[in-house]
Amino acid sequence: MMVNSSGRASGQKAHLLLPTLKENDTHCIDFHYYLSSRDRSSPGSLNVYVKVNGGPQGNPIWNVSGIVTEGWVKAELAISTFWPHFYQNVEVNVGQNATFQCIAGGKWSQHDKLWLQQWNGRDTALMVTRVVNHRRFSATVSVADTSQRSISKYRCVIRSDGGSGVSNYAELIVKVFYKAQIIL
Repeated sequence: MMVNSSGRASGQKAHLLLPTLKENDTHCIDFHYYLSSRDRSSPGSLNVYVKVNGGPQGNPIWNVSGIVTEGWVKAELAISTFWPHFYQNVEVNVGQNATFQCIAGGKWSQHDKLWLQQWNGRDTALMVTRVVNHRRFSATVSVADTSQRSISKYRCVIRSDGGSGVSNYAELIVKVFYKAQIIL
């Protein structure tokens, strides 16, 4: 499928929606893109979003903007739906520290970007990455606000020269801790 935006007004958008990925696995989505413009200076942008279970659109897990390509360029994305969400939930009491760890397979490059994204699309700062071994690296991030009772959802997002990947959402459950009193 091709979307030709020639003759369209600046700011108009085209959407291509893929069917829901139902298999519990990692899916490879590859496509070719070609960005150009009449003045060869501002071709616009191309963004890829992942929505989970009908949730909000959030921020792109992959994008390219502001460059004119010299012909068609291939992009490959790994979209993972493999890990059950209940294995990754984090539960803390109000005021305690909450930490998420993202683990990725593959050879790490200094150009790779790994971050935590909330269900509402807000991104955390980029995470400091630690190489575990030659085929695995990880990053840990502390969630700042655990000051009140709440439930939030977070996922790990990675962007590299070879593509992008996104985990499923994990829940952060912040509970109020009540001290029990025994009255005799």
